[in-house]
Amino acid sequence: MIMNNTLPIKTGTWSLIRYRPWHFALSVALGIYAFSMRLVPGWLEKSFFDQVAGQAADTSTLPNTLWVLLLLIVAVELSRMVTDILGNWSAAKLRMAAQSLMRINLLQNILRKPGAEPLPVPTGDVINRMDDDLADFADFPTWIPEIAGHATFAIFALIIMFRIAPGITAVALLPLIAVFFVTRWAWSRFLSYVRISRVSDSRVTAFLGETFGAIQVMKVADAEAGAIGYLRELSEERRKANVRFGLFWAIFRSVTDNMGDVAVALMVVMAGFSIQQGGFSVGDFVLFSSYLFLASQFPSQIGSYLSEIAQQRVVLDRLQEITPA
Repeated sequence: MIMNNTLPIKTGTWSLIRYRPWHFALSVALGIYAFSMRLVPGWLEKSFFDQVAGQAADTSTLPNTLWVLLLLIVAVELSRMVTDILGNWSAAKLRMAAQSLMRINLLQNILRKPGAEPLPVPTGDVINRMDDDLADFADFPTWIPEIAGHATFAIFALIIMFRIAPGITAVALLPLIAVFFVTRWAWSRFLSYVRISRVSDSRVTAFLGETFGAIQVMKVADAEAGAIGYLRELSEERRKANVRFGLFWAIFRSVTDNMGDVAVALMVVMAGFSIQQGGFSVGDFVLFSSYLFLASQFPSQIGSYLSEIAQQRVVLDRLQEITPA
């Protein structure tokens, strides 16, 4: 991987994926399977309640049907549990391999610098960037399988619900549209707050590294009190920066999450009216209830992913600052 001042996020991410393509492909396939299987229980429950409604006069076969339904749901959930374990394993293999690759490449690039040329940032800051920032970017490709799986579920769930009740399903699309505009408004603020937070962390780490390397000099100069006072100032700046970013992130997540909850509430109310009017069966309501929560969380997931992209832009810039041009 070649670091330069214009490295796009997609190029860096694709380089990490190509380093372990089979682990990434396995993680994506398992993520899609795990999320797609969440469609099955809702459809089975709908079929059961439709059968109950159609056999109101003859209930002799219902116990057997119920047991078959329960066994199928247990089988689906067991298969999802296995795929979740395998998916986490493949994601961990990709994440750890990406961290090793980036650390080796960064160190090689730093060692190519002429011996008399100092590092552009203090040693403690370099260590902080090669630990926290690097681990953050190496973890970024592992978001893709979850996004792909969640998107697959949301698309098929919306198609199934749309064929049953188009008007009610259309309400589910409103949060996705709202998240797009909220993210566009928040993008520049994410970049600013993340950069300030990372810089404040690096300043504390860099000062501690320089302090530990010059303890004897500080004692000779009787500068302990001044060093501790300066560390307090840096720590206060760091606290304010992290609180500011944490508050903004919490507000953003709250807005995107609550948009999905409001959509769920509206769809449940509309479904209730449809049941009263006879255009919506109990089985349809059960299916909608099964799909609504996870489908409504997809806009929030997209918002989180877009905010994560903004953070990775800052991370890449900070990593490239410590390598030769």
